[in-house]
Amino acid sequence: MQTILFLPSRVIFILLSVALSTVDASAEANRVALHHILLAPQSTAEEVAADPTKNHVATILFQFDQVAPTPRIFSIHNPELLVIDFTSIRSDSVSLPELLPKPLQQIQLASSEDKTRIVISTLAPLFYRLQYEAHSLRLSLYEQKSVTTSTESAGPAEPVIVEELPITVTPDHTPPEPHVPEVVTEIIQLHYSRASDLKKTLESGQQNPLLSKEGILGVDERTNSLLIRDTIENLRQIRKLIKELDTPSKQVLIESRIVIATDDFSHELGARLGLTHLESAQNQWGFSLSGSSEAADSALSGTTPGVTGDANRLSVNMPVANPTGRVGLTLAKLATGSLIDLELSAAQIDGKTEIIASPRIITSDGYEATIQQGVQIPYRSDTLSGGTDINFKDAVMELRVTPQITPDHRIILTLLVKKDAVGAILCSGCEPSVDTREVKTRVMMENGETLVIGGIYEERNSQTENRVPLLADIPLIGPLFRSKSKTDGKDELLIFITPSILSDQNSGLQNLEH
Repeated sequence: MQTILFLPSRVIFILLSVALSTVDASAEANRVALHHILLAPQSTAEEVAADPTKNHVATILFQFDQVAPTPRIFSIHNPELLVIDFTSIRSDSVSLPELLPKPLQQIQLASSEDKTRIVISTLAPLFYRLQYEAHSLRLSLYEQKSVTTSTESAGPAEPVIVEELPITVTPDHTPPEPHVPEVVTEIIQLHYSRASDLKKTLESGQQNPLLSKEGILGVDERTNSLLIRDTIENLRQIRKLIKELDTPSKQVLIESRIVIATDDFSHELGARLGLTHLESAQNQWGFSLSGSSEAADSALSGTTPGVTGDANRLSVNMPVANPTGRVGLTLAKLATGSLIDLELSAAQIDGKTEIIASPRIITSDGYEATIQQGVQIPYRSDTLSGGTDINFKDAVMELRVTPQITPDHRIILTLLVKKDAVGAILCSGCEPSVDTREVKTRVMMENGETLVIGGIYEERNSQTENRVPLLADIPLIGPLFRSKSKTDGKDELLIFITPSILSDQNSGLQNLEH
């Protein structure tokens, strides 16, 4: 827990003054110091006889601890003022004369870090004459004896200058206290925005920061509040800005349809051919060459009356692996005991598949939303200790979207749509591969508009032939010694996206139900 101590403005000013005087002590000691400002008790003969057209009024002595510096003197009319400026001198605890002869009215002194100003108020315009001595400066003042149009001056010709300085002449001879604005603390609880996010916004901007030099900004995560300590004027502006930023975000419903259409066609044709000599019921010998028809198998197994078969047969056997139909033909010549068998097999597969995934998700304006559905495939990996470890890789359908609503109620979507599937095993002992389909884009759409953001079309054609050398090239009967397989396939991926701006929470629930 931290404790913050707040001091009155005058105390802060005194502390700052002490700190600055300590830092600059060495430089301050080398500056010329003004010790006294005195009114000369009497005029010298030289001063009286300086100009017969003018009357000597008074002489003011400025006494220093070193050689007297050269001042800058100018006059201001209405009211009549004679201003004397010294640069880079010290003027601490300087006493001023109180009883002044006419036409002098008042002598005032004010000082800042780099300038000391002495102002002499008079009833009428005066002329002056400067005399430098060892550690002092004599300022002789004169008034005109009679009305004249002359602009003669005993001192050096100085233009009449009117300028504003950062110090002000005050009767108590002390510089005014700097204005310290009042600082207050306020706790502002947010309704819709996160306090940490809004804090970054208020603190941003190096060129024109929102907070003043005295400003402090904190966050209370528990109550989602901002703790602000700043001047009253700044706090008023910050409160107004927070009211404009702390508003509910609009909701966006993202509906997507991922359509995968597949069209497969395969055709296979095979044959089995054989020649068999069978034993008769009187146990005559026989032989077999090729053939594997069901009719021949039936004869060889003894199910045909009067015929005994031989199971040792040499075959030309190239049927279809998974036939959808077979045709068998058996020819027998009873005189010689010979049997010719022939079997033709064929398969044709025509399939069409359509997979539709319809992920839907609602998110706020400017925030990313993600939805996933799928499986994780386990696979083994070696460890440094020589063992094995089980890890997983994803095969999922994923929708990742970030909407941005424009002022004209259009929607800018940053989209990532991915549809993975478990693929084939590419090597012995390997884990299944992952077939990946992915679309990543950024589009601008109308509210409620449906757009096809991507499509992948894939076509596959393959032909395979198995044959018996030489025999497969014999005219007419060559097809009996070879088998053919032909496969055609088409895959197409389409992705449809429909964003909708929701007016309130209830409308979003109704859309999801539909």
